[in-house]
Amino acid sequence: MSGAFNVGESRGIVPTALVGDVVPLSALSAMKPITSYSLVIPDDNGRPMLTVHPDGRMVFGENYAPDKAAGAFWEAVKRFAPDPSVQEFGAPLKARIDKELARGEKAEALLRKALAMYEDVVEGRIDGHAIGMLAGEIRGFVNTPEAS
Repeated sequence: MSGAFNVGESRGIVPTALVGDVVPLSALSAMKPITSYSLVIPDDNGRPMLTVHPDGRMVFGENYAPDKAAGAFWEAVKRFAPDPSVQEFGAPLKARIDKELARGEKAEALLRKALAMYEDVVEGRIDGHAIGMLAGEIRGFVNTPEAS
């Protein structure tokens, strides 16, 4: 399988054109060696799934999977590029911010649960035990000290 191809959108997320050549893995050994560094994203077996050469040329392996290649790329970026919020705020403040965000998400989840339960109470589809359980959960959340 060799030749030019054109991929339009990737699951409708980013409307960008991707143009390249499909090169079977067996043909990679016959290619001219590259003297500068290339970005190689391996598949699950360690074989090149995608190779991006310094000149922008891309070589797609036999087991090329766009989502896997993209996931591996962004995982590598996360590993090697520091988190901008850690750079800006420092690790301790970033940890406090993350803790507060998680607390806010928990509060939102409890509120949504209470609103859903309110509808069930109004319609008579729920008993007092379930209401008491939710009230206890909310009380526990509210009485938990916030991050200092």
